[in-house]
Amino acid sequence: MSLSHQKIHIIAHRGFSSSYPENTLLAYKQAYKHGARWFECDIQLTKDHQAIVHHDANLQRMAGIDIDIRMIALQQLKKYSAFYPDKFGDKFYGNPFTTLDELIQWLTKDNHCNLFIEIKQESIDYFGLDPCIKAIDKAIKNHYSQCIIISFNQDVVQHYAQNSQARTGWIIPEWTDKAHQTAKDLQPDFLFSNKKLLPNNPEDWWKIQAKRNGKWAIYNVDEAQELDQWINKGLQYIETNNVAAIMQSIRA
Repeated sequence: MSLSHQKIHIIAHRGFSSSYPENTLLAYKQAYKHGARWFECDIQLTKDHQAIVHHDANLQRMAGIDIDIRMIALQQLKKYSAFYPDKFGDKFYGNPFTTLDELIQWLTKDNHCNLFIEIKQESIDYFGLDPCIKAIDKAIKNHYSQCIIISFNQDVVQHYAQNSQARTGWIIPEWTDKAHQTAKDLQPDFLFSNKKLLPNNPEDWWKIQAKRNGKWAIYNVDEAQELDQWINKGLQYIETNNVAAIMQSIRA
């Protein structure tokens, strides 16, 4: 392993999501087994304001049923399988949906683990910001040191920066002067960007980073041959769906 590779933190995007149903405890456990200690998850709320690790507002993709997760209670959700049938067929049928509390309880058994938690805009729009924040805080209140709240939503980042011990990250929606100014105003601990948004000159990235000790994270790097080009540009936090291949490359 090179010295530069020792400084790299691989973030498991929705767990080991290329090979297991995303955003489920199974996918996170498999990512951990392959060496990941940084993880990312998405959060939607159920009708009874329970924080669920799930990307879409609808269950169609993960459960094969046309139901809005925001319209049902946790008790009903737990009757369905999170098995991503279009991708995996019936291989993972019976795999349960995961609450944020369940994920946190597992992850915090190892104090080297860190979790990026993205509150999805669909739940913010439907329930309002306050119920979403309360649901998140209920799960992370004793584990702030291992949690980073991230969002495209500036109000979410600002709230946690001002009112919580949790670290924050803003996901940049576009590469514009307005976005650059927002990043400076928010002063997040992390700036997340789609790799396609970043210009070729790394100096341009650091000019807009808000904190002197702030960090860039990019998504998603799924091919091992891509890895070195981002490392050589100074990226230390790299998000991937393909945890096994990227971790193997880091160790090579």
